[in-house]
Amino acid sequence: MKKINSKFIKLKFLNDLFSLILIFLFGKSKLNRNGNSILVLDLHLLGDAVLDIPLIEAIKLNNNDKNIFFLTGSWNKPLFSTIDVDFPVLYIDCPWIRSGSVGTFLKQLHNLKKQFSDYSWNYCIDVRGDFRNILILFYLRVGGIVSFAWTGGVYMLSRVVHDDGILKHLAAHHVMILNALGINSTFEQYIPFIKLNSPSKRLKMFATLIHFGASKRLRSMPLDQAYSIFIKIRASHKRIIFVVDPSQQIEYTKAIESMLVKLEFEYLMWKGELASLIALIGRVTNVYAMDSGIAHLSAALGKQVTVFFGPSDKNLVGPLGHHVINIQGQDALTGVCASCDHEFCRSLEAMKCFRNIATKL
Repeated sequence: MKKINSKFIKLKFLNDLFSLILIFLFGKSKLNRNGNSILVLDLHLLGDAVLDIPLIEAIKLNNNDKNIFFLTGSWNKPLFSTIDVDFPVLYIDCPWIRSGSVGTFLKQLHNLKKQFSDYSWNYCIDVRGDFRNILILFYLRVGGIVSFAWTGGVYMLSRVVHDDGILKHLAAHHVMILNALGINSTFEQYIPFIKLNSPSKRLKMFATLIHFGASKRLRSMPLDQAYSIFIKIRASHKRIIFVVDPSQQIEYTKAIESMLVKLEFEYLMWKGELASLIALIGRVTNVYAMDSGIAHLSAALGKQVTVFFGPSDKNLVGPLGHHVINIQGQDALTGVCASCDHEFCRSLEAMKCFRNIATKL
């Protein structure tokens, strides 16, 4: 799992104290064995939502007589409108994940509480161990809360998911949640698999899709490494669909297109909405991507995926499956500039963690 926000770790004591006050004032939600509904909460981005799917499916398989709901960020709506899932998905605009109106968030939260009052709740799960999420579940009053207690709120939890405190892949933490609920699961079994809900979009184009952007600045492929990768793959992948990421500047896109022309690729520079991109991924055979939600989505769709990692650790956030190759960039000389997971590069040689990444293809 990725590192928890350090400022919330420091506030853990205060968060625990605050949770005690809330319990004194409003009482603690308890597990209801007679309830008929379960809520799973994860407000993070696309890749996290993809990794949540096996967790929800395992809970549903072991509780087939109950209603299973998934509450996630509204930015994941294009994903769940494009794939087949057999559980209801609800959305909310969370201002600390993506900037937005606090007023809109509170109004949506209030409406959800009214909607949920019609159900008898068994328990609810925060997959992140995030005190803010635990507060949301406490307010919604949707049964006993199951979660980790890394950032506080332990007194609000009806069941604490224990671990050894060592950072692991997000899927490994999901397995811990399942085991805490009495559902047998292993990390090796935890491979997301999804299908598009439109059969016509499953027709393959036999092209290779490349996505060199991501939500974070340090997860965008440096141009020199992009050129080296193109040289490496051009013998076997002549038809290229290059996804123009909104985070990338026009100059970057122009430089990429110049490379594709120079190396005589048959290419398409693609720019569009996420829902259209998901459908497009369903039609290609191979994907080369940065550490991003697109990489996780492509892997879950069963594509042959190669994922490039610079400042993030492939062992903590990499897509899963035998059809996935996760390549960790690392400085060839010192071997120390990798997996910092910083927002901005602090090295004197910018983006050194991507150096020679193409040599590992």
